[in-house]
Amino acid sequence: MSDYWANFIRTGNPNGDGLAHFPASSGNKSAMWLGEYVGAGPITVSEERISFLRRWMSHLHEY
Repeated sequence: MSDYWANFIRTGNPNGDGLAHFPASSGNKSAMWLGEYVGAGPITVSEERISFLRRWMSHLHEY
C-alpha cells in the first residue's frame, strides 16, 4: 500500500513497476484489494453500508 501512496504523491498515479494495476475510479463499483488477492475487484458491501460510510466520513471534519 505504501508503494501505491508514494507513487500517487510523486506522480499523481499510484501504479508502478512490480505493482498490480490500480485502475482509475470510474464509478463502476469496484475497489482495489490489497491482501491475499491483489488487484481490482467488485465492492462486496451493501449500498446501505456504503451510504452510511459516506455520511459518516462527510462529518469527520466537524471533529
